[in-house]
Amino acid sequence: MADPHIISILTKKHAKLQGELRKSDQRSRALIKDLYHIEHVIRMYRHEWEPKQVRPIRPRKPSQWRRARVGIRHAFEVLKQADRPLTSVEIALRALEHAGEPIPDKWGVWSIANSMGTSLVRRVGKGVVMVEGRPRRWALIV
Repeated sequence: MADPHIISILTKKHAKLQGELRKSDQRSRALIKDLYHIEHVIRMYRHEWEPKQVRPIRPRKPSQWRRARVGIRHAFEVLKQADRPLTSVEIALRALEHAGEPIPDKWGVWSIANSMGTSLVRRVGKGVVMVEGRPRRWALIV
């Protein structure tokens, strides 16, 4: 027979998961109700509107940085101090170090690197240079 403390721990975990499930069910019902109301208001203005034509927008995780554009500012500081073009991962690691933030796991770094890479692509020709080759490397125009 299993030890009583193991059963106790597993019972508590089971109860927590039940609570999370109940909370998510309540949230789902509230979201469905909100969608229903919004659909009816839209139909008041446009009778032929169909909700099936609307593609859902995937929710995004909040940024690692506390405010908007903080990460890219750190990336620019890192690129100013760099002696060679850097990859997005190198920029992300150095930017986290520059900001005094803890270094997340591999996937956290990858997520920040992708975000910074996307921001840098938008700024190509506006002070940022993407160096040819793989992996992509970035530098500032001097």
